[in-house]
Amino acid sequence: MTALTARVESVRWTSARAIGTYGIGLGLLAFWLALPPLHTRTTVAPVVVGILAIAAGIWSFSRDEHRVGGGAIVAGVFGIALGLMAAQSSVSNLDQVVVWSALFSSMLVYATPLVYAAIGGLYCERAGVVNIALEGMLLTGAYFGIWADDFSHSWVVALLVAMLAGAVLATIHAIWSIHFKVNQIIAGTAINFLALGVTGYLFIQH
Repeated sequence: MTALTARVESVRWTSARAIGTYGIGLGLLAFWLALPPLHTRTTVAPVVVGILAIAAGIWSFSRDEHRVGGGAIVAGVFGIALGLMAAQSSVSNLDQVVVWSALFSSMLVYATPLVYAAIGGLYCERAGVVNIALEGMLLTGAYFGIWADDFSHSWVVALLVAMLAGAVLATIHAIWSIHFKVNQIIAGTAINFLALGVTGYLFIQH
């Protein structure tokens, strides 16, 4: 707790970066105000909050925090535009479209494999390998995992086959990049196309 407290106390809450971060939050808030459960029907709230976000972004941008400041400006503009569009929609339509429980559950379901791929990419970068073939490995593992489950009716076997399929493509990438000295970007792109073609062909055939 002492280290955490010291870290919090060392943060400059009024710095240009912090102001830009506040602006990004205000831009998101401008859109969120018109969504359930608040259902703000006036257009004044998203416009005012969005203008504050843009002002914070300009202030941060003018003090050499270009990335955060620009992000706050973009967030403010989109917050105003999306907030106005949401305010024009009916409450019943918004309640049908914006269901936070379903959105968060879908986010967790669909983001989980991407997080695993990102962790794998992180380890590759730490090892000095630029691995852009992660998408192909995910696709191949998913296809052969489903194929194995269809034949074995065992999720354990399916998981092992999926891991093996991804490992085969990783081995191909390693051989091309390390043994044959192929450019890692080109090798990764080729593996992605290989995975797309192989799984697409097998899916059509079966």
